[in-house]
Amino acid sequence: MRRHCRFLLVLPTLLSLIAAAQEFAIHAGTLLDGTGASARHDLYLTVKNHHITGISSSRPPHIAIEEFPADTIVPGFVDAHGHIAAIGLGEEADERLLNERNQEAWALCNARDALASGVTTLRDPGTYLWTLAMRSRIEATGLRWIPAGRQLVKKSTDPKAYMDAMFAEFDGIQDARAQVRARKTEGSEFIKLRLTKQRPLPSLDETRAVVEEAHRLGMKVAVHTDVPFDEAVHMAIAAGVDSLEHNAALRVADADKTLAEIVQRGIFVVPGFGNWIARFEPLWVDSKQIPEEPLRSKLPPALVEAMQAHAVELRQQGLDMKKEDYDPAKRKPAALQETLRAFNAGVTLATGPDTGVDLIPHGRLYKDMDWYVDAGIPIEAVVQIATLNGARAAGIDKETGSLTASKIADFVVLRGDLTKDHDFRHVLLVVRGGYVAFRATDKWTPCALPPASL
Repeated sequence: MRRHCRFLLVLPTLLSLIAAAQEFAIHAGTLLDGTGASARHDLYLTVKNHHITGISSSRPPHIAIEEFPADTIVPGFVDAHGHIAAIGLGEEADERLLNERNQEAWALCNARDALASGVTTLRDPGTYLWTLAMRSRIEATGLRWIPAGRQLVKKSTDPKAYMDAMFAEFDGIQDARAQVRARKTEGSEFIKLRLTKQRPLPSLDETRAVVEEAHRLGMKVAVHTDVPFDEAVHMAIAAGVDSLEHNAALRVADADKTLAEIVQRGIFVVPGFGNWIARFEPLWVDSKQIPEEPLRSKLPPALVEAMQAHAVELRQQGLDMKKEDYDPAKRKPAALQETLRAFNAGVTLATGPDTGVDLIPHGRLYKDMDWYVDAGIPIEAVVQIATLNGARAAGIDKETGSLTASKIADFVVLRGDLTKDHDFRHVLLVVRGGYVAFRATDKWTPCALPPASL
């Protein structure tokens, strides 16, 4: 069980009757509980002492009630793959706005913007020592943050091999185990292992050592693999990892066999297709329309401007790729089919578009959810992918992830009937731990951040 801190409200103006009440209720026209069950209608969800106490068709007497009779209540969203230290531009483009002077302010802004979009939990598969050091400040915004800390990478003999302050190297079985223990000491809650072409591939024994040591310490292991890199996917599965991050697992040559093994082993897959859509979106969407409302009005204006400039760059990259006979627009239907095939095979998918990278700032998780809807997955299952499945991947499903009595009161009210309009972006209310973290009717002021120039 994770330790909970009592967080501060993001803005004093968000204080309301229900934020102060020990017991209150939400009356919603539609309720999707995150378990995959069919939608229910005209219900009251009650909260007492920061936990859900029940869901009923009867109006509870003698307590404060918030009315949303035409709207939908769902569990708080779990971003299963997002980076609190990244702002949505990409490694080089980030430098236009982000540096050591303002990086902590950006991390806190990211947490605030995530909450306003309905994300109550962020599973962060790779961050820095400086972000781990500010964990209490991040969670004081209200966001539940589950960091992997520094990512494990196989040591390379090439002095020009890609290296980052977010990486920690290992070489050999004993060192692999030692590096897992070191991450635990640093404050990591799970392990992120990179099996990529940027580095030598570790042996299966080294990979198993990482998994075994992590499991011994009560930690899960998430693995990043490239596309295409079937060898890495198969190694990760054989080693017994807990989750596969990004799209490679859905695109291996022997997909049917591999997906069956993933299901048999109970491995989670966090594809992150929303990032793929966002990266190529400038090919068919005017850069000035990125990001769309209402997110555009919530983000710092400097970030919106930088995103639109980066969109122009990504458009050119996409056009160059088309000249090389790769058309992203033609790739999209195949990717949708791969997603649906994995879902139909029984793979447990979780939402996580690599938040913080190209054109996916914190607050744009709905792009990933839109993808699952486009793939033809039922809306009840899409909500489960974005809530309970992410909580399970993070190991916190006993406390959050579904609208279930006794769980922590983390939930979101979305405008309209989600079963009809499938619109995740219009957030009316966010409750985290029984407190109001965002209310659409309150005045919202985008983060004020120090300039990037020193």
